[in-house]
Amino acid sequence: MKVTVVEVDPIKAIEAHLDGFEVTNIMDAARRGEIFISATGQKNVVPYAAIEKMNDGAILSNAGHFDVEIDVKTLLSNAKSVKEVRPHVDGVTLPNGKRVVVVGYGWVGKGVAKRARGMDAKVTVVEVDPIKAIEAYLDGFEVTNIMDAARRGEIFITATGQKNVVPYAAIEKMNDGAILSNAGHFDVEIDVKTLLSKAKSVKEVRPHVDEVTLPNGKRVHLIGKGRITNLVAAEGHPPEVMQMSFANQLLAAIYIRKNHSKMEKKIYGVPEEMEREIAYATLDSLGIVISEPTEEQAEYAQSWAI
Repeated sequence: MKVTVVEVDPIKAIEAHLDGFEVTNIMDAARRGEIFISATGQKNVVPYAAIEKMNDGAILSNAGHFDVEIDVKTLLSNAKSVKEVRPHVDGVTLPNGKRVVVVGYGWVGKGVAKRARGMDAKVTVVEVDPIKAIEAYLDGFEVTNIMDAARRGEIFITATGQKNVVPYAAIEKMNDGAILSNAGHFDVEIDVKTLLSKAKSVKEVRPHVDEVTLPNGKRVHLIGKGRITNLVAAEGHPPEVMQMSFANQLLAAIYIRKNHSKMEKKIYGVPEEMEREIAYATLDSLGIVISEPTEEQAEYAQSWAI
């Protein structure tokens, strides 16, 4: 199925683009789409003007909020029938068919898990947050705890920002030849200190890959000494990501320079309007034109009224 996303929020539009979807506005989509599913919680996101442009036989469905998303009244009254994972394993093993254990299902973990699945790996997610665990399950992943995953996994990638989420007790249970990699926070996620202190031997088998032999005779391959793999053993983030990060930092610095006299001594989040400015600029550079909310939708977004 060819999927196109329609969005009015520039940040969500970029997210959809980075997830691999075509992104456009509702009028453009109307001319080319065949099945339309609304899921916004907003009023008339599929207006009658768009319905008129649809191909014969188009299908309209609402997965959102009540019956306000599609212009149903006009529709019926007119009787119109409308219907990167690779740095963690590159040069060590192929992920295809392997059991990849992703520890943590936040933004990083989600990306790693979905990328690994796209590379034909069998993906298991380890989580301590019950809501994220359910999300991972509903996304189609096996979900378990680290001790259970340790016995069956072949490639372990951490993405939590927490300490010792892969403890030495779990490493001891791993299969011979398991790969340990960190996509998270500094070098604290894998219990590297205990691992190295108890190792029978440590041998660099290739750049950034240490083969660590455990007292039980099993070997594990530690990538980048447990540091953030994509920075230590690869080339960091792609320019498409960094340009948004640097733009964010630059505009934040300008904002502070202009407003420092009235700012309190506390931590500030990046203003939403700044995030949106960057998102719009990014969309413009990609040649993507998204929809704009109508006045009616803007009012509805601030109201509980239907």
